[in-house]
Amino acid sequence: MAAETDLRRRIETERAYLVRFAAVHLRNADAVEDAVQETLLAALAGADSFAGRSNLRTWLTGILKHKIIDAMRRAGREATLPDAPEGDGSEFDALFEQNGHWVAHPEAWTDPDAALEQKQFFAVLEECLAKLPPRAARAFMMREHLGSGTDEICRELGVSS
Repeated sequence: MAAETDLRRRIETERAYLVRFAAVHLRNADAVEDAVQETLLAALAGADSFAGRSNLRTWLTGILKHKIIDAMRRAGREATLPDAPEGDGSEFDALFEQNGHWVAHPEAWTDPDAALEQKQFFAVLEECLAKLPPRAARAFMMREHLGSGTDEICRELGVSS
């Protein structure tokens, strides 16, 4: 009983990380919350299958990835085409000089793993994804964060390679 309570507590401490991870992949706050809740429920229901051979966060992230894919599939079936993003792109153009060089160079990442965990990184990534067309953002996230292959991405998005 004490081991089960300890695992429940440890799972709940990972909730904030799971929300950040899901928010990068899903643009809808309700979908993020649903995916995380489904992940936590699945983890608690399958707690007996967690033998501790991997990190708890890794195990939970693996469950969450499947929940995100499910949410993307549901959203793809229910999706409508959004209006074109507003603005003339001047926010992006302001980052560069006329000759195409950066106005201020981005800071180098000394430790990419630490940078990935930073809240700032997720905020910038989310903003960048919001500027992309929805299908392009979805393809990027499926490839880079979910590790989906080209065939799976094309099948999910209904496009050819």
